[in-house]
Amino acid sequence: LGIQILGSSVIGARGAHLEKSTGSGWTSIVTNRTDAGRYDFTKYRWANTEKIAGADGDNQAFIYDGSTYTLLSGTGAPADPHTVEEFRNHLFFTGANSGNTSKITFSAPYSENDFTPANGAGSIRVNDKIIGLMVFRERLFIFCKDSIYVLSGNSVSDFVVEPITRGIGCLDKFSIQEIGGDLIYLAPDGLRTIAGTERIDDVELGTVSKVIQERIDEIGFDNLTSVVVREKSQYRLFYPTTGGTERNQYGILGTIKQNNEGQIGFQWADIISWARRCV
Repeated sequence: LGIQILGSSVIGARGAHLEKSTGSGWTSIVTNRTDAGRYDFTKYRWANTEKIAGADGDNQAFIYDGSTYTLLSGTGAPADPHTVEEFRNHLFFTGANSGNTSKITFSAPYSENDFTPANGAGSIRVNDKIIGLMVFRERLFIFCKDSIYVLSGNSVSDFVVEPITRGIGCLDKFSIQEIGGDLIYLAPDGLRTIAGTERIDDVELGTVSKVIQERIDEIGFDNLTSVVVREKSQYRLFYPTTGGTERNQYGILGTIKQNNEGQIGFQWADIISWARRCV
């Protein structure tokens, strides 16, 4: 249900379990989480200690530093956030399934389990259902169902939320990635970039996948995920179907290249999973 790298360990989430591996076998971290949805992770470093924070939409969020697992259950902590992101030395949470889907809760600075307003914690609301969060170029982007906002500032004293667009939103948080000095995400009309969408009154500029619209229309949202292969300047979007056979699973591969006219843009291809049998 989720995977993250922490130091030399791989952290894996499955059902009620969190486990880690250094390459041979798995060691349990915790086994008492409620069977959850997919996990969202963020990795950060405070006071020279690398940690991960995780959220799954069915349990309280947690942090893990490679040896100690801590449930974020302090007074005022969000009950069941599905998204977590570190920004300006705060942890930001959103997307609670129990309600408050338009609310962002953030911890006190350098204190993941402190949600006391007097210590610098707080909350922010927007006028839409929040889908995901992503930090990019010193700002926190808030992707919603039908709109996108951006939060800037350094602390609760000067945080400011401004709209980028109220005309388009994001369909799935697991499609959001940083590539080529931009953010790419899946919108109702295809894959888009923040740079294009942010241009006032011209939402069409953000669409980068019109040439493969037929493939975009086939995408389901049960198991959608994405990854960036930076050394190849590639964005890969996977959308396997739960009931499909292995050899019929598809994905989309976008590579940033220069065309014959010298223009930089995405070139697209299918990713197809083939079951191979040696005889």
